Amino acid sequence: MTEKDEDRGCCPLCQLMSWSRDSEAAQHLRNARKEVLLAVKAVVEAGIERLDKESTRKDEGPARKVEIS
Repeated sequence: MTEKDEDRGCCPLCQLMSWSRDSEAAQHLRNARKEVLLAVKAVVEAGIERLDKESTRKDEGPARKVEIS
């Protein structure tokens, strides 16, 4: 089997896995992965902030008179 035959039979994912870590393509993939993780982080942080705001609104109720002795 020639090298060309092996390349044609190899799936794109296998080709990605065989790239050098120092290649330009690998650097782009690493940066893309970081961006996806940063996006997930932003979504999680926004969800936490929303829950914090909702919980403070629920803790506040109508003003009530408190007797001080």
